[in-house]
Amino acid sequence: MDDKRWAILTACQRLLEDSGSITIDKVASAAGVAKGTVYLYFDSKQELIQQTFLLSIEEISTIMEQAAAAISGTNFERLSAMINAHYEAVHGKMMLLQRLFGEEPEFSRRPLRGQALELLRAVKKIESQYMDVLSAGITGGEFRPHNVQLTAAAIMAMINNLSAGEIFWPQENHQDILPELLQFILQGIAAE
Repeated sequence: MDDKRWAILTACQRLLEDSGSITIDKVASAAGVAKGTVYLYFDSKQELIQQTFLLSIEEISTIMEQAAAAISGTNFERLSAMINAHYEAVHGKMMLLQRLFGEEPEFSRRPLRGQALELLRAVKKIESQYMDVLSAGITGGEFRPHNVQLTAAAIMAMINNLSAGEIFWPQENHQDILPELLQFILQGIAAE
């Protein structure tokens, strides 16, 4: 990725995390570029926000890949590492994600076309990462046969919702949620 594009996207992330709103002027200033430079890379504020969201998803995917690659053990261990990394990454980005949707409330209701298809591909990549380890676990006899696509989608939905625990369960420590999630998922797919 081009250095200026990266600087603009990371400046947008920081501003959203810190203040909850952005303007092109603020992003340009935070990135150390001219306002016109932002428009060389992004046609609109909406596109900048969408690309910032895409970057966040890609970062989560990379974190998961690294976690899985660091495990040379069983598919149970690889899946546990991926779930843990995914949960922690989403939890760590929760404020940014909330503010992305707050800055562009129509963002989640727009039809998928153009740039939004990139978002779908990035989410599907995470789903595919889960499907690969689930399939390997079935083949290796660690996991019972099941619909890996449905299971991957369910894992993603649970992680995305539970990592926002502070919103729904402010009295719960987010570290207490992860062991329950892991136990629920891993017991559900374990081979008998």
